Amino acid sequence: MQLIDFTAEEIRRLLHQTLWHVQHAPLTVAAHSLWRRTHQTIAKRIHYKKRQRQALEAPP
Repeated sequence: MQLIDFTAEEIRRLLHQTLWHVQHAPLTVAAHSLWRRTHQTIAKRIHYKKRQRQALEAPP
C-alpha cells in the first residue's frame, strides 16, 4: 500500500513530539504517524471510490 506523503502539518507534529515536547518516546511518535498516514490513505481511497460510484450512478 502506497501511503500518502508527509504533509507540512505532519512534519511539524513529528518535530514537536520528538524534539520540543519530550513526553513520548520517538518510536511511539513514529508508530502513531504511520497509523495516521495509513488511516488517511485508506480514507482517501474510500472517498474516491464513493465519488466515482456516485458519478456513475448519476442520471445523464
